[in-house]
Amino acid sequence: MSATLDTLLSHYSERHQGRRAEVVQCICIPAVLFGAIGLIQALSLGLVLISIAVAAIYYYRLDAAMALKMAVVMIFMLVVWVALLPEHGAAWLAILFMLFGWLGVFIGHHLDGRRSSFFEDLRYVMIGPLFVLSVLGGTRPASGDASAP
Repeated sequence: MSATLDTLLSHYSERHQGRRAEVVQCICIPAVLFGAIGLIQALSLGLVLISIAVAAIYYYRLDAAMALKMAVVMIFMLVVWVALLPEHGAAWLAILFMLFGWLGVFIGHHLDGRRSSFFEDLRYVMIGPLFVLSVLGGTRPASGDASAP
């Protein structure tokens, strides 16, 4: 992992201490990502493929292994939208996933008394999914915040 990605993940981790914060992130961030992919796919399959490619390039610039993992996750989510979910009403379903996810993220931050990282730097919207992959993969990034619950 690159030093930049380590720094970003460590900073992100400072805002998400404790089991409750991890659970909220591991449920809500994938919901937001799944909804975003579904909503873009409802607009245009070509546009969602371009969006996934741009995201993968951003992730590749941070770390090749994480980029590959994220590309697999995003393509899997796209396949679910295309193959398993109904075309009619898919946009509304995607919006519901995004609303559920963002609402959960904000409630989680409120309960933990911590401000979301993306209010400081919009890049953290892209780092959130990498944090979830790290947590689920058992490689939760170290945090410099020893006072966190």
